[in-house]
Amino acid sequence: MAPKPDLGTMLLGTDALSDGAETMRKNVPGVRRGADIEAVHQMRVASRRLRAAIIIFGPVLADARPRRWRRAIRRVTRSLGEARDVDVQIAFVKAFSEKHAANTRVRPGLDRLLLRQKQQRKKMQASVLESMDRFEASGVLDQIGRYARKTIAEGRLARVASGGDVAKQFGRESVRSRLGELLSYDSYVAQRSCAEQLHQMRIVAKWLRYTMDLFVPVLGNSTKSYIKHTKRLQTLLGDLHDMDVWLVTLPRFIASERDRTVEHFGHARGFGRLRCGLEFMLEKCTAQRNRIYDTTVNYWGELKADGVWEQLLKICDPPKPHGTLIYPAGGEPPPERCKISIRSR
Repeated sequence: MAPKPDLGTMLLGTDALSDGAETMRKNVPGVRRGADIEAVHQMRVASRRLRAAIIIFGPVLADARPRRWRRAIRRVTRSLGEARDVDVQIAFVKAFSEKHAANTRVRPGLDRLLLRQKQQRKKMQASVLESMDRFEASGVLDQIGRYARKTIAEGRLARVASGGDVAKQFGRESVRSRLGELLSYDSYVAQRSCAEQLHQMRIVAKWLRYTMDLFVPVLGNSTKSYIKHTKRLQTLLGDLHDMDVWLVTLPRFIASERDRTVEHFGHARGFGRLRCGLEFMLEKCTAQRNRIYDTTVNYWGELKADGVWEQLLKICDPPKPHGTLIYPAGGEPPPERCKISIRSR
């Protein structure tokens, strides 16, 4: 029979599950209304954080249903992903248009792009509502709530608090594993054209950040500075990805709008007034992508030069035994533990 999971660790995980489920529940009405893009954003963030907690703590939660919960929440994240992406693009085009409002030549193209995006987002709302219907019908949030109340009651009866030494060691191992994944992308940072790998690096940075957030109660407030560094890195990589998406999307949009013009008028002579603004935006996005990339490379270099990741690894090391180690007669001390070296491959 497998040993029963540590109750303190279960309670730490239960705290995260309960908070995540409640945040998702609060944002359901706003997502349904579709008037506030922030509601979709908060729902997606909450769903990712809750899914991270389920994945990390799932193996140590007795009598839980992590696999079923994870599947249901992942469907929400994915179903809202496209809507959120379009929301972000709409906000970007609006800000870009306002910044270049004095340039009247670019306005027709930008207005057309914004119109198509708004039309696309409006069509998506039906699938967003369907996703919310399916998720609420699954009863996953209610199941998580019942599990949390049961586990908290068990902790009170046993007089066990959330956290403890076992949870702390579990946190160290979890953060160390996520950090190792992040460092595996080191060689791609210096390669300007590796857009897909840098996008994956952003996802890995996000999971490292979520993992550290979950274990702040046991690893201590010193972890927060590393969370801040990781969030900054994640933001830069996210901004970089946004520009990479535009560099693919805009040429396709230009081609599709030209085809629409030809189909409607029988020629493309009037398309020039739209092309001007769209190509202007493409030029600006290309320049911005280069600036963001350079900033990302410099920031990653600073983190390595300052030994930030080595310091985080030290926090993740197991505690050293107190007192002097005594080896058997004639014996030798064990070999020194290998250290992870952070180098560009």
